[in-house]
Amino acid sequence: MAVPAHVREILALLSTDPHLLAECPNCAGNFSLKDSGLFYGNELNEAAQEYLTRRNEDIAEMKKKLLKSKKMATIGAAERARYVNVGKVLEKVAPSLTGFPFNKNDCRPIWEPIDYLVFQGLTNKMHIDRITFVDIKTGNAGLNEHQKQIKKAVEKGNVELQVLK
Repeated sequence: MAVPAHVREILALLSTDPHLLAECPNCAGNFSLKDSGLFYGNELNEAAQEYLTRRNEDIAEMKKKLLKSKKMATIGAAERARYVNVGKVLEKVAPSLTGFPFNKNDCRPIWEPIDYLVFQGLTNKMHIDRITFVDIKTGNAGLNEHQKQIKKAVEKGNVELQVLK
């Protein structure tokens, strides 16, 4: 788009008179329009074109970083989902695995909020020596809030048996 003649005249006047001042909208300081690099529409002066080029490069770089972050978040979410799924499977088969510290036949699954109640001694001795709450965790997983509350209740001895008839 060509700059109209009357606009050229106005820009020339504004750009040459050292007495014409403008106020910065950010700092409220005054500056000379002569030094401001005025332009019309898309007909950018050299300084404005350089500024626009730098900003476009910055935006392109930010877009790259954003896409990379988005990709990493997706990969991270997929990885976490895999760990959770593996953990869910391991919870179910854990009593059958070598190294499981309890007799698998003493284990009773609950799954939520704790995986097992273990009645130690039930199978071999036909006498229950101890009842243990067991939750299986993989990786860096920790107890959730309800599991922490159960742990506290057991530690405080706030566990009882009620017989309902």
